[in-house]
Amino acid sequence: MLGQIDTFWLPKAGLTDAEYEDAAANSVSDELTVELSPEIDDVKVTVADGATESLLSGSWAKALSHSVATEQLRHRHWPDAIKSAIQDWPAYLNSYREDRILRNKPVAWYEEPGLERGAEATLAALRLRNPRSGRPGCWWSMAVGDATLFQIRGETCNRAFPMRRSCDFNTAPDLIRSLDHESSFKKRLKKTKGDWQPDDLFFLCTDALAAWFLERLEDEDQPWSIWRDFGSSDCQTFPSWVDNERACGRLKNDDVTLVRVHCF
Repeated sequence: MLGQIDTFWLPKAGLTDAEYEDAAANSVSDELTVELSPEIDDVKVTVADGATESLLSGSWAKALSHSVATEQLRHRHWPDAIKSAIQDWPAYLNSYREDRILRNKPVAWYEEPGLERGAEATLAALRLRNPRSGRPGCWWSMAVGDATLFQIRGETCNRAFPMRRSCDFNTAPDLIRSLDHESSFKKRLKKTKGDWQPDDLFFLCTDALAAWFLERLEDEDQPWSIWRDFGSSDCQTFPSWVDNERACGRLKNDDVTLVRVHCF
């Protein structure tokens, strides 16, 4: 599959990179820019947004996005990658506790309730396969919460999933809990699929960016015309654009993560 994956992210204004609680991953490389070669057929891309109210939410978002991007599963069983992340979480907690002891900062009594409740995060994931027998390439997506996928073809937004209207965002999105051993996340899991053509663009993003995009779309703008140029030498940088949009009140001050997939 010829193409390129580019990842852009920033923490909330005033916070450090270490306080960033979103995450992104793909099945090819940990680099922020990834070139896709023709022999690659199955590409998975994820974004996750850790819920600030839960303890270790950033770590959970990272573990969740990595599991969904790297687990080797047929697309029909892809949601089982979420279950794998949940099953692996107790081992992460044990390592976290041991590390705190080694640093002479053992987990305090008031932190225990948060660890016992588990961490929470939203998720949006995209999976692409190459064209076959004259048919176009296929893609699948799954999501829990308000992290969102956009598919752009030419100068049209072909698909917005799962969020479709800016007014639908709120402060209580559906979440995947790290200690959900009953797999109740499946009741909140949404799925969709489609086809892709050369030059299609996909954007996966966390909620603040998704709400911004849909607001611009509802105003009959073409917000993808800004996002598709990030990383070019003659265009505004992602951090500069985020700072400007936050300053004028169009973009919520939240962790922001954007993954752009360009199919050639």
